[in-house]
Amino acid sequence: MKLVKLEDVNFKILKNFSIDFRKDNKILNLIVLAGVNGSGKTTLLDFINYKFDNPYKIEGKIYFEYKGELYFLQKDGYLYRTTEVSNSIEKFFAYLQGEIYLSKRDTLMKVLHYIKAKDDKSKDLKISIVRYIKKLIFEDGLAPKEAYKKLDKYLKTVFKGM
Repeated sequence: MKLVKLEDVNFKILKNFSIDFRKDNKILNLIVLAGVNGSGKTTLLDFINYKFDNPYKIEGKIYFEYKGELYFLQKDGYLYRTTEVSNSIEKFFAYLQGEIYLSKRDTLMKVLHYIKAKDDKSKDLKISIVRYIKKLIFEDGLAPKEAYKKLDKYLKTVFKGM
């Protein structure tokens, strides 16, 4: 996995900081951080590390390339593909953000029942979905792409006809 770029970073001395690690649209194989004391080299590395551990506490996006696809680290601490986001997943997150209204309570309950793990005590459904995907990948052995396809297929059945 290669680091592609950082966008809109607000962390310690870095304010509205963005940097692209590509030259002629090709990802650099080697990145060298150089600068005088206090210029933010360690802060930049801390941001990248801290973003994975505490994604809700700091602002900014980190983009990576993995197997030819571009991913970004979102506030939930997980990497998401930047292309081919299905309409059903977009609809579902729009519902979570209050942008659309589901008229059928049982539809939402199906999603909750299917996605929430029995031992998942989280009240945040987004976190439950991420945990579900993580379970599919790390416990059930699915490739990340297959885990997202499985979730996408289920959500398409939930939102069919909406």
